[in-house]
Amino acid sequence: MAQKISLSIHKPCTENWEEMKQEQGAKFCASCQKAVTDFRGLGDEQILDILTKQEGKICGRFNKHQLNRVIEVHQENKKTSLLLKAAAGIALVATTSATQAMTTNNPVKVNTPIEQTAESVKEANTGDNPKNTIRGRVLDKKTKQPISLVTVTIHDTKIAVRADFDGRFTIQVPDSLAAKNEFTLSIIYGGYKHLELTIKRNQLPFKKDFFLEEEPYDIMGDIDINYVPEKQ
Repeated sequence: MAQKISLSIHKPCTENWEEMKQEQGAKFCASCQKAVTDFRGLGDEQILDILTKQEGKICGRFNKHQLNRVIEVHQENKKTSLLLKAAAGIALVATTSATQAMTTNNPVKVNTPIEQTAESVKEANTGDNPKNTIRGRVLDKKTKQPISLVTVTIHDTKIAVRADFDGRFTIQVPDSLAAKNEFTLSIIYGGYKHLELTIKRNQLPFKKDFFLEEEPYDIMGDIDINYVPEKQ
């Protein structure tokens, strides 16, 4: 049975591809001192073959349509099996973190939390009013399809969550922040234009679909391999 993964780049690189030095089937980035593989125009099997042959964090250049979609992986050899285990391990860490957070006295009400510092968790936990919530779903403006694992933050705070594989997220707004007249929600994802929305205090609880517009260029940066669980 085929397993499913998706590839994404959460922090796109702004280095100039044309100025990078060519070396052994890739280019070398002098800024981060690593090879950058050009995946543009390659099919899924070719991409997976390259990923299974390299170790550690891999930096690559992609066309937008190659990312943030489901890719089926058949466990045909040890290498692809390790790739799946690595992706599943990332998903397990995220799920475990969410479970642990929800068993504390002050749960962080998010779907899949991004990496957070102790200060950000404490700040997110200060909201205890169930009405002070922001719920949303992030979608592609053109295709109307959900965008998974999008980072959503409250501007000028350490509060941040990551949307689930269906693009849905929930943020519990701390009472101290909800008491202000307004605050700004920020949504950032590789390959899409940055979206900001000001939310007023009297709009809470707030619920909305957020539509992101694609940036008109290729995407380059460290590749994140995300395990896509089967829907029950």
